[in-house]
Amino acid sequence: MTDERKGDNRNGDGSSSVTLEPFDELIQQLRVEGYVEPAARLHTLLHEVAWTTGSELFGEVGLTLLAFERSAPVLGIELQGCFDRCMTLVRRVWPDIQ
Repeated sequence: MTDERKGDNRNGDGSSSVTLEPFDELIQQLRVEGYVEPAARLHTLLHEVAWTTGSELFGEVGLTLLAFERSAPVLGIELQGCFDRCMTLVRRVWPDIQ
């Protein structure tokens, strides 16, 4: 068994897990830059909601991130980098998410 927070890993059954660490980094960076409500929403989705599938989780997180991107002014370099890393992970599962 693997710890999903440590990175992409192969599980004993051949499936792979996806790390949540970039999302936690994004939550932290959102807080640093004053986006408290989006950070709280993302934290809730990732850590307080029981999901039936990882795909469902990544779909909801992706939609939340895209809604934030549309509503936010230009993002700082660090925040944009965190955002882009997270969307790369989301798009592994949901390549056509908009």
